[in-house]
Amino acid sequence: MKTAVKRMKPNYKNWMPKGMILGTMGGALACLLLFLVFGVSGLLAAGTLKTVLKTVFLVLAIVLALVTLWMWLLHRAFSYNGKRQMSKQIIDGVVAYVTLPEGGKGLDVGCGSGALAIACAKRNPKSEMVGIDRWGKEYASYSLDLCEQNAQAEGVSNTHFSQGNALKLDFADETFDAVTSNYVYHNIPSRDRQAILLETLRVLKKGGTFAIHDIFSRFKYGDMQAFVKILKGMGYEEVELIDITNGMFMTPWEAKWMGLSGVGDFERKEMKRPLIYIVLSFLLIIIPFTQNQAQNRQRFDGGMMVHTGYLHGDLSALNHKAEGMTFGLGGVLRYHLGNHFRLGGEGYVSTLKQMHNGSYIRTSWGGLLADAYWQFGRWQPFAGVTIGGGEASSLLMFEGSADDWEAEPNAFLHNESFFFVNPNIGVEYALTEAVHLTLKVDRLIPVSNIEMPKGVRCYLGFVFAH
Repeated sequence: MKTAVKRMKPNYKNWMPKGMILGTMGGALACLLLFLVFGVSGLLAAGTLKTVLKTVFLVLAIVLALVTLWMWLLHRAFSYNGKRQMSKQIIDGVVAYVTLPEGGKGLDVGCGSGALAIACAKRNPKSEMVGIDRWGKEYASYSLDLCEQNAQAEGVSNTHFSQGNALKLDFADETFDAVTSNYVYHNIPSRDRQAILLETLRVLKKGGTFAIHDIFSRFKYGDMQAFVKILKGMGYEEVELIDITNGMFMTPWEAKWMGLSGVGDFERKEMKRPLIYIVLSFLLIIIPFTQNQAQNRQRFDGGMMVHTGYLHGDLSALNHKAEGMTFGLGGVLRYHLGNHFRLGGEGYVSTLKQMHNGSYIRTSWGGLLADAYWQFGRWQPFAGVTIGGGEASSLLMFEGSADDWEAEPNAFLHNESFFFVNPNIGVEYALTEAVHLTLKVDRLIPVSNIEMPKGVRCYLGFVFAH
């Protein structure tokens, strides 16, 4: 009697998770539904408000639909089961540079689903590969258990996986004969990713090999040619920046449309352009529709507001949970277009204190504001959205205090820019025709890859009309 044993297949997941695609698709469908409800149905009478809502939701639906299509194309290109299999091509390409001595040991930083660590272990069966990752919420489908299951499915026993932090590796100097990483460091919020590379190279033995694949653009890493010279000055014999967008891992066209190019400032420009195009398109579409009613009520208003709110979030790079009440100040300036629509700008600064020793997380942001409002006697409810950019600045001291002039050994200063969408609702009460008391709530939603405390903020202030 023969017994057939079916071998389990490895599951390396996808670098563009389905959850992200479905979430974006859901947003596009929701905007399309709101477009039909407010713009096509007879729920609202013809006028400025209907035109504005119809246009806003249609533009958002189109933008999100295009983003969904782009994400789906990325998913298809990366898939291990698809025709392109770019992920496998990249893994195989990086592995080709890794040769460990018999009995040697290699480290893969940010191992994800274990693909690169397992491939290196298969290539070097008489050595050991260690894979570390923090397995954060943004890639919830990756886990330590998944890595171990994939190693078992591949029949690899010379691998070991554990949780770790790329910013502070829990290994002594010169521990490994080789260190590897694949598309990891550009995802870590940092002003100095070259320092992260140095931390990785710290655990590499003299004479060892490193193969690190990432998006080495100037925006994310600074001047990498200068960094190469620094490494050579430190005694590294051979350091080379290899362009993999010339057909080695992908074609130049693939690198461009996928946003994976690492040439010069390409990424900085590509992040800014879509935001600029969306804002300009928004203005070009909205303003003509509202100009015919602007004569009814042309006026400005503006004022100052204080705000507070409970914020919370994990700063995984420092293993710190940030939470508490934030306090801040800012202002708004708006121009009325018609009887129900306003266009303008706003900006705020908000400080969240930490650990009672002078540590803080300070967020400053500003952008283009558009909102709709309705008049009910002295009461004026409104709802709107702000699109713009900002910066999160953090000073965290895990020892000592900011009250003295002593250098603190365990202190971290970090600045990170971000783009955001900020929906808000509120109400104004007319104390006089020119002075309004304002109360509103909002939630700052970063669209950049950044870790920062999040939550609802409440605003109170005065707006003066002219």
